[in-house]
Amino acid sequence: MTSSSSLLRRPYLLGAVALLALSVACRLDMLLKPTNLPRPALTVTPAEVQDTARAHSSEVKHAAVSMTNNGGGTLTWTASDRSDWIRLEPREGEVPATLTITMDPDNLGPGTYEADVTIIARTATDSQITTIPVTFVVQRPGLNVNPSTITRSTNFGSNQTFNETIQISNSGNGTLDWTASEDASWLSLGATSGSGDATVPVTINSAGLGGGIYHEDIVITAPGALGSPAHV
Repeated sequence: MTSSSSLLRRPYLLGAVALLALSVACRLDMLLKPTNLPRPALTVTPAEVQDTARAHSSEVKHAAVSMTNNGGGTLTWTASDRSDWIRLEPREGEVPATLTITMDPDNLGPGTYEADVTIIARTATDSQITTIPVTFVVQRPGLNVNPSTITRSTNFGSNQTFNETIQISNSGNGTLDWTASEDASWLSLGATSGSGDATVPVTINSAGLGGGIYHEDIVITAPGALGSPAHV
């Protein structure tokens, strides 16, 4: 026979067992439910690349592209392009990372070159594709020199001095870096180097010269420029 005290304690025991079972079920439910992590999100900076260089020169240009994950999880990436004037380093890795885009004008003539660098970022179940437009303006300056000849005459023993000028201008695009030289004791230049359009003073001094015809070339050189070298 069950005592009255046992009957009174049983509801409390059953209640405690029920609460324990509910607690275990809740904890098991929390363990079984997947955690809602943020989706991986690739961010690429800058969104496009632009640069300039002189045609057929060694002015190799570099652009650094930063890759970050603004979401959760892990991203791996690969980079590719289809242009022979672009180099990528590295071509794969894990985010975060920095991709270097190198643009080489060595085998390029003047003009505007465009290409795309494609970055594919992958997770275990998904992928994201980002395209970076690349614009490379290849320039070629043009060396224009005026006049092309300078002729002066004087009498023997006059010790006369002539002051002339040579005009240098850029008939193309890009930077025109130039140098001027001569190799005569009776000739001197007021400037021997510069960048861009310029006026070069020329002095012809007949003092100490005997009778005769004297000839000398003034050579103006602009590396990579059309029309270089020029002779006056």
